[in-house]
Amino acid sequence: MSDQLKSAIAFLRDKSPQEIADLLRATHVTGRPGTVSICPLANYLRSVYHGRFVIGRKHVYRVSGTKIEKHATPKCVADFIRTFDLSGFSDMLAPPPRVLGKTRDRRKADRHKKPQRKYPRQIVNHLMDSADRYNKP
Repeated sequence: MSDQLKSAIAFLRDKSPQEIADLLRATHVTGRPGTVSICPLANYLRSVYHGRFVIGRKHVYRVSGTKIEKHATPKCVADFIRTFDLSGFSDMLAPPPRVLGKTRDRRKADRHKKPQRKYPRQIVNHLMDSADRYNKP
């Protein structure tokens, strides 16, 4: 296990969930509930330490390059995650991702148009020849 993951766990180990929330509020870190890589604690650790942190209720992972390190999640961190996921700290919720409007369904929009034929000129010529056949004396 690297020194960065050890120091991150040691830093969080002796804090209560409320102290962790106060620390994250002071640094203006937000996150999304129910996620392991963009929760506020993972966002904070990513900004302080190098690497990508994945924080679950049982284990904390640090991904850096090709190395994946694993450590047991301290009880205070697991309590913070549980409280945050249940909307206990609603002021740290990140805004929802940008939602694009519903795209236009082309099939519905094009149903009022006349279908285009593959070779319209040939069809017209064929119809004219058929009409001429009936017009001959």
